[in-house]
Amino acid sequence: MGCPNRHLSYAAWRLQVLRRVFLPPHEIQSSTHNFRRDLSSSIHLRSEARQQNEPLSREKSNGLKDNSPPRNVRLDTLPDPEDVALRPSQSLPQSPLLTKLRDPSVKKRKRAPTKEETERLRHNPWAVALASPPRYCIATGARLPKAFLGDYGLLRPSAESESLWFMPVSLLKDELKSAQHSSQSPDAQEQTKSAATPSFGPLHIPSVRIVHRFRLLKEATKRFLVDRLSRRGKSAVSSIIPFRWRYPHGPLSSRAEKNLVWREDMPQFVLKNLRKEAVKELARVCRHDQNITTSDGVWTAFGLSDNSERPLLEALKRLPDLENMEWGGVLVLRQGNIQPECDPDSFISSFPDYVTLPQRGKKVPVFDLSVLLSEENLEELRRTHPKFQESALFFRPGGTTPVEPMLALWRLKGYVMYDSEHSD
Repeated sequence: MGCPNRHLSYAAWRLQVLRRVFLPPHEIQSSTHNFRRDLSSSIHLRSEARQQNEPLSREKSNGLKDNSPPRNVRLDTLPDPEDVALRPSQSLPQSPLLTKLRDPSVKKRKRAPTKEETERLRHNPWAVALASPPRYCIATGARLPKAFLGDYGLLRPSAESESLWFMPVSLLKDELKSAQHSSQSPDAQEQTKSAATPSFGPLHIPSVRIVHRFRLLKEATKRFLVDRLSRRGKSAVSSIIPFRWRYPHGPLSSRAEKNLVWREDMPQFVLKNLRKEAVKELARVCRHDQNITTSDGVWTAFGLSDNSERPLLEALKRLPDLENMEWGGVLVLRQGNIQPECDPDSFISSFPDYVTLPQRGKKVPVFDLSVLLSEENLEELRRTHPKFQESALFFRPGGTTPVEPMLALWRLKGYVMYDSEHSD
């Protein structure tokens, strides 16, 4: 049995099927054309086809387009060009890849940001942190923005010592600067050369990066203490030292690799310096910001009646709708009649990690400074400015100065956020 539509092209057959599907029954016959191909061996049909193709071939040879009708065709019998039916393939939907061709020589570029958009991103601490270049964490193997990682390098405690301590150099900038000034004397330079130290100075130390997490450093400290007892002639810290630091390609000698030291109190040491950095940055905001006492400045004080989430939300509802409010965070100081209910040796807070602003519907972090900071840090902060005598503050960055303090608070909170306790 043969195919009944073998005389039709695929495009014509598809058009007929679409008409039968979508057109009403009484319009199918009127819209159906005779799609039978005029292919035959008859001399009469061949001559008609040759006469129709002669004008086309003449136009191609002369390079001109002749719109005049054939000689044997009357003008009044010619159909209107608008009434001429299109080919079946032209009636079907066309792909945008064919109808809207793109010029490959023209490259589509993104719109350059305006000055206002650039300044707005520079004043947003979260945008600044996410825009920092990604770097590799040697402990976890993850690639994170640089703002969430800490720089670790090798330091010599004294010129007479042969050991090299693996230390968080990004948290010891002030100490390294003072060491740089003290090493400018000729006597100190001679002692440094005689101690066979690496060729880099205190401010030019090669560093690797580790994510700020208390639990990570605690587990690493336990492992290094166990490996130090089991290994002989080689330090356990050498397993995380990059290859470019090692002998003979790097600045370290084979003897120096055996004297690498990891602090036994590394988690507590990093926590202490993170607290110190946060207090220093908050004090710097108070010294530089001129609108600190106004209602629309960096700080907005409000009271808390209880140590729970509901009083905090009620207090936030009473705050005005400040500009760029979603960039800020809540600082809980717990002064007045409020007393901390949690263990002072624990990171557990009665407040949530995040709270939704009623004015904007955006989440902002909650920094419980009574948990994140020690009592000595809190006393130092209270002496900085009277604003820190309040029970709670809303910290809203308003310029380039408060960006780094907000990131310092976030690094401190991220360091202990996922750990219920930090002491055994």
